[in-house]
Amino acid sequence: MATVSISVSYTGADPQTMADQVAKPIENTLTTISGVNHITTNASQGTAQMTVEFATRFRLSRRSRMCVIRSMRSFRGCLVA
Repeated sequence: MATVSISVSYTGADPQTMADQVAKPIENTLTTISGVNHITTNASQGTAQMTVEFATRFRLSRRSRMCVIRSMRSFRGCLVA
């Protein structure tokens, strides 16, 4: 099984803010990538960690990795306070 781990920091943000305003929009974008089977998210003070699991027998291609990278880059401007 192929997985991608994502960690996002936002200094001073409480766990609820990390879950609702940071992690959730990222999750919503990641679910549009072909082959995504499951996303696990843990939000805490100032950080959110996500593990993206791809479908069994799904080969994480260069194209899929680039989709994840583009998804994360699209949030860069949104996360700057």
